[in-house]
Amino acid sequence: MKTIYQIFLILFLGSQLHAQQEIQVPLMSHLASSSKANPARMPKYKWNMQMPSLGFGFLHTGPSFKDLYTRDVSGMYHLDGQQAIDEFDKSNIFTGSFSGDIFGLDYTWDNNSVNVRYGSYVDAAIKYTADGARLLLKGNGNAVGETLTVGPAFNFNVYDKLGIGYVREIEKLTLGGRVNFLFGRKALSTEEQTAKLTTGSDYYKLNLETSYVVHSSDFVDVDTNTNKVNFADMTFKPGFGGNGSGVGFDFGVGYQFDDAISGYLSITDLGSITWKNNTSTYSSHKRASYGGVKIESLAKLDTASLSGMLDSIQKFVDFDKSVGEFKTRLTPNIMMGGTWKFTDNITFDGVLGAKKVLGRFLPMAGVGVQFELNEWAKVGTSFSYQNKRVNHVGLNTTLEFLPLQMFMGTDNILTFLMPKSANTMHFRFGVNVMFGKYTKRKTIYGLG
Repeated sequence: MKTIYQIFLILFLGSQLHAQQEIQVPLMSHLASSSKANPARMPKYKWNMQMPSLGFGFLHTGPSFKDLYTRDVSGMYHLDGQQAIDEFDKSNIFTGSFSGDIFGLDYTWDNNSVNVRYGSYVDAAIKYTADGARLLLKGNGNAVGETLTVGPAFNFNVYDKLGIGYVREIEKLTLGGRVNFLFGRKALSTEEQTAKLTTGSDYYKLNLETSYVVHSSDFVDVDTNTNKVNFADMTFKPGFGGNGSGVGFDFGVGYQFDDAISGYLSITDLGSITWKNNTSTYSSHKRASYGGVKIESLAKLDTASLSGMLDSIQKFVDFDKSVGEFKTRLTPNIMMGGTWKFTDNITFDGVLGAKKVLGRFLPMAGVGVQFELNEWAKVGTSFSYQNKRVNHVGLNTTLEFLPLQMFMGTDNILTFLMPKSANTMHFRFGVNVMFGKYTKRKTIYGLG
């Protein structure tokens, strides 16, 4: 349990440094990079070169910082356990991702287009229960006689992706697909994640039942005799990951209703990675009892008391270690979008999407408008529903000094203005190079 607790804290805190749930680029249909969401997007230029495009973000279905802390008259922040507990769902999700689209190339002729994509990605997802949060925030003194379900689930993948795609335009219909070859760098995931803790009235007697399986590939190594945890080198090195491999698929279909309106439907990131190198599996299927363990609230813990508490629990919770391959799945994205060329200088976009993260369904929806200020500048804004909230206001800008196209955008500018209230954020910037424009194509996508 001490091992799981340490891993959980590192994932939860560390994944915020990476950062998911991107909606801004799909609402910027004039970008060549929007083919990331719509594999059926037919380029308007004969050659499109996508230079590095970096994106990062996070989503948390639980409380924000302002829900966790209260501020006293002196300006100091204090953890408010009860206030935070009221904001937790029965099951809570935190996702963080970093998306590095390093290079892409499209070649288009007649009604055909082929493309190549290469990038590196970090995806982290954690699911934790309200019971687990309650135990952290208030300890077990308030749970005497209760059984708390406290086991977190997590899925952490670092991998490279090399994609080869093809797009075909058949009159008003466009079909697109991409095969992605996946190269795994690091992974940490739970296959089973049940841990039930009961605190008895007899001097805080603990009864713990576990059914826990954790897989690791070049992420963490635990000495099950000493319980020493060693984390692997997290330095990023160019090239392809060598600890796992797999195949993924992206599919899309688009339709041009008239010269002003088009729509598409896509599903991306179908696939999995099989991890074979530097793998370890840690499992615990036990029932045990131990007397005299009082778990303090997070607000009262210091380094010494935390270590002592975890050492006490560790005495009756042990993990067995084994070696063998395992599989992790990508998180598929389903998206439906449309574009309306309202005037020569104003374009409206809309998108509906969903993904399923660790068993929880996360829908999203957004509308955006792009204004073409002149031949080289576009600005846009968007409003979106994400994470059960409708107060997401996005901003983006595109500068086009052909053949260069530079862009940046965020799904939620309010995150930067009011970070203590933020539960969702995504930011992306990048560069495209385009030349050889097709003048005969009636696509409404605009430049790119």
